Amino acid sequence: MDICRFRAGPQDLSVAADQITSCVAAYVTVDLLLLSRGADIQSALLLTAADTGLLMALCYGILVWYRVAQRFPQTLTALTGCSALLSVLEVPVLWWLDRLQAMHADATLALLALLLIGGWSVAVVGHVLRHALSVGLFRAMVYSVVYFYLAYWLAGWLAPVSG
Repeated sequence: MDICRFRAGPQDLSVAADQITSCVAAYVTVDLLLLSRGADIQSALLLTAADTGLLMALCYGILVWYRVAQRFPQTLTALTGCSALLSVLEVPVLWWLDRLQAMHADATLALLALLLIGGWSVAVVGHVLRHALSVGLFRAMVYSVVYFYLAYWLAGWLAPVSG
């Protein structure tokens, strides 16, 4: 939680296997729940596996690139744990958005809330990468934006929206 509030970094986490497993499991579970909201279960499983694999591969790849691969367990724990927490915040907003759309009501506030949570997520990933890679905030934010872009591109490629 302190990482999401920018008060701690991934270096403050332990490298205990149960903590890593718990955070990855929480990430997968929340991701699957959110993705199954608008897709069939097979697509949601595929998207969750792809998203988790992309996160792990990019995390490990960039840590190897910066020659700090030993930070992988703590970085992965921070990224998955924080993403799971922030994704949980999206659940009531998405429920609210669905209700507003069903009533054909103005959904501006719900969309703004989703945008704020998304911006917070980008900032938290940038914060984690800044500490993990020992780079400046601007470079870490660029990496964060690239990660989110790739994740959305991958999701669109695997399960294009029809209609």
